[in-house]
Amino acid sequence: MNTSFYIVLFWIHQVLAEVTVSANAAEKVKSEVQKVKDRAQKIVDEIEVDKKIAEAKLEAAKPALQEAEDALKVIIRSTKRLLLTALDYKSGTCDIMFKYLYMYVGVFSKKKLFKRFFLTFPGKCLRSN
Repeated sequence: MNTSFYIVLFWIHQVLAEVTVSANAAEKVKSEVQKVKDRAQKIVDEIEVDKKIAEAKLEAAKPALQEAEDALKVIIRSTKRLLLTALDYKSGTCDIMFKYLYMYVGVFSKKKLFKRFFLTFPGKCLRSN
């Protein structure tokens, strides 16, 4: 056989060895990528489960939230009505108005209540200490 045949055979063997090494390296990379993908998918699945649980809890809480909002609106309306009654000069004496004002100091600031009171009834109702 001639030498060029051996040279070609040697070259083919070298290329085949390089391709095998590259294929093995690619397989390792592919394996590592698959591991990362599997871990990421596990996290996505856990998040999806947590999301469904959170959505169910949120849906279950909506009626209670609506009830609380409705109750708050009623409380605000009632308080406003009482305060407006207290600030209505025709509804009673100054002592009654001041009693209402002191009752609702926790709901509104004292300064705002008295400002509203004295702006509504300037000089008509003076309280002696």
